[in-house]
Amino acid sequence: MLQLNCCIVTFNCQRRLVDEDFLSETLHGAIAHDNDTLPDLLVLSLQEITPLPHSFLGGPFISQYSDAFDHVVDKLVSKVNGITIRYDRITSVFANSTGIILYAQPDIARNISKVEHAEVRHGDYNLGNKSSAAIRLNYRHVDAGNNAGEETTVVAFVASHLQASADKYKERNGMWRTIVENLVFESIDLKTGRYISSSSPLSDSHEEAATPLLSSTRHDDTQSRNNQGIYARHSHLFVAGDLNYRATDSESPSEDHKNFPPPRPFPSSSHPMPDVFSSLLHHDQLSRERTAKNTLHHLTEAAIRFDPTYKFSEPAQRNAKTAPSSLGGESHEEDVWVEQRTPSWCDRILYLDPKNQSQECKPTIELYDALAVQPTSDHRPVLMKFSLPLTPLTNISKDDEVDLMRGFTLNPNWKRKRDTSRLADLVAGVGMYTVMTWEGATLAIGTVAAGWGGWYLIKSIL
Repeated sequence: MLQLNCCIVTFNCQRRLVDEDFLSETLHGAIAHDNDTLPDLLVLSLQEITPLPHSFLGGPFISQYSDAFDHVVDKLVSKVNGITIRYDRITSVFANSTGIILYAQPDIARNISKVEHAEVRHGDYNLGNKSSAAIRLNYRHVDAGNNAGEETTVVAFVASHLQASADKYKERNGMWRTIVENLVFESIDLKTGRYISSSSPLSDSHEEAATPLLSSTRHDDTQSRNNQGIYARHSHLFVAGDLNYRATDSESPSEDHKNFPPPRPFPSSSHPMPDVFSSLLHHDQLSRERTAKNTLHHLTEAAIRFDPTYKFSEPAQRNAKTAPSSLGGESHEEDVWVEQRTPSWCDRILYLDPKNQSQECKPTIELYDALAVQPTSDHRPVLMKFSLPLTPLTNISKDDEVDLMRGFTLNPNWKRKRDTSRLADLVAGVGMYTVMTWEGATLAIGTVAAGWGGWYLIKSIL
């Protein structure tokens, strides 16, 4: 059976430039440690990728930080022995400091026939301090056993950063609703990175007709709407990010952090999980809220066998490079975890388990684990390797589609919300850049000085 070998990595960068050498080394140990091969598709879900002022301004202010991950991927490839491969960056989307980057090997890239982007800001006042970005692609391939010849597999990847604080799980649930109802895909031009305007029943102009994705005939309006959201008909779905669900509903007393051991070396499955972490995992908010159908509806998660991914102390980060193993830290136990934070599994990857499909049409999860403590972040990256069968999803009835969206309604004003939030981000970014950075302050002072100088010059002439 034809299949795509894929890998998703989610990483909260803590607003700092990534340590390229260290991350590439730990990625190589996780992705290629068994057979020294790399996946066809590599997806990076990134949160807090830049300092706050830069993230609000976006554009070139993010480039320095996002380009560092191109270097990470290049260094990862250079560590693989015996074969010559490379990754092309196919596309990327950044909504403030949350972003997603899609890499593919060239022979895979040439079969990607369509790419769509989506973004939504769901922080305070709809700003992008918390946001989601998404990519959806059509992968075309020829099935030698199918008389129809060419087929298309559709895959969507969503990167999210949800509300922080242990007691804010209801706010996180609310952000998931915002994501489902406002994260709407539009086709993009890969050469320019710009959206390709198309008429849609969800656009602000409701008079235009629309044809749903992956269909040669017009369907009813409900189906057209749903096909633009993340719960799209015939599409696989993967959600990765700092979802921020904690292992307690309140922060821990200041001395509790000393009771937790450091995380186990990679791979986690080769070492039994300490009882203290097993006990914490039973109280995981995300598992509880998913069971209660309050968040990440219809999504599935592979078994968690790794230790908490948050929150690591500065000593643990400083010691990461000197660790004798992939633990990423050689600190004393009391120095590993931050005070007044219960260790938690904030960084997660989930996926949609297609209904009414045979097992051979579903993703096969090969690895779900956390990497080493990184020298630049208080989060550990989490990685999921999986194979995706190149068998289009079939037998998905209208009832199945409606069930996925039950309780949700796509916002007809999603585009206006997106554009208004972008503008608000820009305004906030200019203020933050001026106040919080030396470059911005210098620019502001220079502008004021030039203004006064110009005024006095004109006054003297007159």
